[in-house]
Amino acid sequence: PAALDRDTAWSRRRWWAVGLVLGLVAVLVSQTRGALVIMVWLAGLLLRHLWQHRPVGAPRSLAALAVALVLAGSSAWWDADPLRLREAGQDVALALTQNQPDTSVGSRLEMWSTAARGIAQAPWLGHGISAREVAMRELGAQHAPHIWAKLRHFHNEYLNAWFDHGVVGLGAVLVTLLGLMTSAHVLRKQQPVASQQLWGLAVVHGVAGMTNVNTAHNLYTLALSLAVSAVLLRAAQAPLNNHNTRTS
Repeated sequence: PAALDRDTAWSRRRWWAVGLVLGLVAVLVSQTRGALVIMVWLAGLLLRHLWQHRPVGAPRSLAALAVALVLAGSSAWWDADPLRLREAGQDVALALTQNQPDTSVGSRLEMWSTAARGIAQAPWLGHGISAREVAMRELGAQHAPHIWAKLRHFHNEYLNAWFDHGVVGLGAVLVTLLGLMTSAHVLRKQQPVASQQLWGLAVVHGVAGMTNVNTAHNLYTLALSLAVSAVLLRAAQAPLNNHNTRTS
C-alpha cells in the first residue's frame, strides 16, 4: 500500500516497491505454500488500485497482472513445480485415496483429523499440552519416522489452541487476528495506507495459521510484532487524510 500511495513522492515509494518485490521473491523462492496467500492479496490490492485510479496504462497493467497469475497457476504443470502446487495435489490424493499420510500435506490432514476428534471430546476446557504431545507421539508411531519424528503440534494454529486449552485457547488466538482487523477498520479513513497494510497482515496471518502453528516459533512472533510496529509508527508520523476527516 505504501508503494501505491500517490500522495508520497516516487523517490520514496520506489524503495518500498523494491522491498515489496524482494519480499515476494523471497516467498516464492522459499516454496512455502502457506505464504502464497500474499500473492492473492497483492493481486487484489493492485486491482483495487487500478480500478480507483483508472490510469491510461491500466489495460497494460491488468494484462501484466493476468499473465503473472496465469504463470503462477500453470507452474503446477512445469517439470520443476517451483511453487510445489502439483506436489500438494499429489499429497492430497495419496492421503485420501490410498491412505498414505506420510507427506507434507497428508500429515497435516491426519493431524487435523486427530485434533478435530479430540476437540469434539473436550471442546470447552481442552486436553492440555501434555495430552497433545502424547497424541502426536502416537501418530508418529503409526507412520514414517522421517516425517513425524520432529512434529510436536497439529500444524493448525486454531485447532492446536482449541485442543490444548478449549474455547479460551481458541479465543486467545482469535484476539490477535481480531485486533489487527479492528485496527485496520479504525484507521480506514484517517490513515488509509496503514489500514490497508494492517488488512494485509491480518489476511496473511489468518490464512497462514491454518497450515502451521506459527506463534510456536519465536521468529514468526518477532516478525509479526515488527511488521505491526512499523505500520503504526509510520501512521503516527504521517499526516492525517483530512479529505475524510471532520475538523473543528
